[in-house]
Amino acid sequence: MKLFVAILMCLAVVQVATAGYTDELWNESEDRVYYDCGDWSGVSNAKDISFGSHYYFYSKHRKNGRYMFTPTNWGYPSDAKLKSVGFSDIAWTCVHIRGFDKTLNFDGEVYTDDPAKINYKTSYLRYKGWSTRYWTIYHMDHSISKTVADGGVTVKNKITFYGKHSRSGKSDKKKVVHSTPADTAKYKKWASPNSTVTCLLINHSNYMTLKVPTPTNLTGIRIVAESENRTAIYEKHTHCLKLNTSKSFVTCDLVEYEYHHFEGIVPFGSDMYLLASEPDYNFTVTLFTPFETVDGDISIYKTAVPPEKTRVKMDTVWDVLYLLVPISLTWWLIWGV
Repeated sequence: MKLFVAILMCLAVVQVATAGYTDELWNESEDRVYYDCGDWSGVSNAKDISFGSHYYFYSKHRKNGRYMFTPTNWGYPSDAKLKSVGFSDIAWTCVHIRGFDKTLNFDGEVYTDDPAKINYKTSYLRYKGWSTRYWTIYHMDHSISKTVADGGVTVKNKITFYGKHSRSGKSDKKKVVHSTPADTAKYKKWASPNSTVTCLLINHSNYMTLKVPTPTNLTGIRIVAESENRTAIYEKHTHCLKLNTSKSFVTCDLVEYEYHHFEGIVPFGSDMYLLASEPDYNFTVTLFTPFETVDGDISIYKTAVPPEKTRVKMDTVWDVLYLLVPISLTWWLIWGV
């Protein structure tokens, strides 16, 4: 009887177990868009934070100065701020923050796990034209600084241009000009969950109940109970990551996605679960956030409830519960009745 019930229990799980809970959203003939929370393998942004340069021929008579100061012509987005230098043959300098190594969009806010890990672009425009007849740049140096504050990070590039005057064959005059382009990005940090999980296991003789208080700031949880005779798994997720490729810089959107899978363990009330009675369970709990998966530091408190005198055979009751509860939950989740 118990073997038959166990087989039915496996058939009654809400979803089929997969290596990743978003695997079923992926058509392998297409590029993958959805990823498990904590899996950022789909994000790969080229990172070149060296000091770049651009060159342009400016003609006052052609009136093409507007082209020089249009950010999109130099690989910057339209909202990038070009800091005018206006000295010799240097038109502008710029720093533009592209995003964080892990940039999460959720509810109108930008989240990251480490604001110091930032992707930015910085360069200058050097041009030739009517206004550069006498002064020329012969040397430059620069230094990058990053300032991380609560809620914002600023990248600055302090640049020094050294120029010389060469009119009428004279080149003994020198001029030094400083430019410090900067850009600031706002962010929020996803609060890390409390990895300490205190569980209560109650032995009711014919069955067991397990209470696992769910920490806050989670998007998912996995509970595994292993004994010599069986392995029970419970997994639930409320969100997943979706690649946002609307711009050249790839980010992730945190989107709602309900995933619920269990076998050998039955959810039974808030943070409560039913288990078959076994003397040697070992428990592991994995906590999911958008940026990481955390192994729970588990403490198990065990207690027992004295069996009550009853004419009902408890093995039969447990078998019925073990069968009907997951079927009822499956029916409710799929058909909503």
